[in-house]
Amino acid sequence: AELAERDRRLARFQEARRQLAEAEAEAARQAAGKRRYTRRAAPEAATGRPPGGRSSTSPARRRQGWTQRNPTDPDSRKMKAAGGWVQGYNGQIVVAEDGLILAAELTQDANDVGQLEPLIEATRSNLAAAGIKRRIGTLLADAGYWSEANVAAVERAGGPRLLIAPMRPTTRSTRARRPNRARMHRRLATPSGRARYRRRGAIVEPVFGQLKEARGIRRLSRRGRVACQSEWRLVCATHNLLKLWRHGRTGSPAGPPHGRPSGQRSRPRQASRAITAHRIRALSRRHRLRR
Repeated sequence: AELAERDRRLARFQEARRQLAEAEAEAARQAAGKRRYTRRAAPEAATGRPPGGRSSTSPARRRQGWTQRNPTDPDSRKMKAAGGWVQGYNGQIVVAEDGLILAAELTQDANDVGQLEPLIEATRSNLAAAGIKRRIGTLLADAGYWSEANVAAVERAGGPRLLIAPMRPTTRSTRARRPNRARMHRRLATPSGRARYRRRGAIVEPVFGQLKEARGIRRLSRRGRVACQSEWRLVCATHNLLKLWRHGRTGSPAGPPHGRPSGQRSRPRQASRAITAHRIRALSRRHRLRR
């Protein structure tokens, strides 16, 4: 309805063009910053081509990729997913060891690196609002959240112990300073570190499987980042409510099925107190949501 009138359509296209200009300027600033810290800057400045003879990517080519805009939902972004390009948002969740979602955020950033700290803060805020005073014990994070700065920021001032697979450095500047990378490799090299980090997939993957396969939630029905974030949080809240409801009916643990041997049942109150009775081990992972 909001695109039925010509003036409104024109305003929407003008807003999309303004966003593209901002994205192009930001990409140019980032490219200039990278050239200052790599050895590729000199040959590019002299010939206009990177080492290897390939021509530099033009602004028009960049617009065909990451910086396209959708006039029906200007807040959405074009993102790379397993099945190709997706016009939508980047859904983030933090999941406790029993399968309950502790925090859910929706971002416009295709990259997950900048989302780790906001997710931790959202988790702490939600736990405090629920009256849970225990701190997060261990955070198991996907490799997409890796950066030296993230490791330092998460573990400062008594933060959770972080386990994350370091991504391979891409430039000489990132190879030169990597004290946290070496420390993380040492943690994951221990038997306990390897066993604990393997739990990341067992905790978070069933949640995405239940949302996408069992409940068929693969698309967002609303437009705009604020509305879509509310929808994403509602989906995650109903996931938790369904877990609690099933636990109340069967007396089984709130986590994924077959989590304990058959015949061994927990008391109904045990799942509601699971977070307070044990150290919280949370993790994060990206999830692409289509428009």
